[in-house]
Amino acid sequence: MDLATIIVAAVSALLSGGGAAAVVSVLARRKLTSAEVTEKLTDSAIQMLEVAKREARADVADMRAELAETRAELSDARREAAEARRRMREIRQDAESLVGFLDRVLTAINDPKMTIGRLRVLVGQGPPNGLGTLRESDS
Repeated sequence: MDLATIIVAAVSALLSGGGAAAVVSVLARRKLTSAEVTEKLTDSAIQMLEVAKREARADVADMRAELAETRAELSDARREAAEARRRMREIRQDAESLVGFLDRVLTAINDPKMTIGRLRVLVGQGPPNGLGTLRESDS
């Protein structure tokens, strides 16, 4: 018997009956193993994607909350700036009014025709914006 005959006999013995079932089982098991590995890798990838999505959603929610807080702070700062500008306009108008009053009083004091009585009448009206009430309370 030569080697080829022995190999053919062994292969035919394996393929007949229980031997064929063993060969098919081994080949099928190998395919299942690679399919299982692929499935496990796919499941792991899906789990990693889900975790990444949850983290990304949490980050986006945090960023939105920070953005809303920053917008609220910006809105408050704008309101405060507008109030400060409004108040500065009022102060500027008050200062201009007071300077005008003081100019009139100085002009009246330096007028050679001004009498003490007329000066008292002029100053008695007091400065604008309620400053005259301070002068009256000092007297």
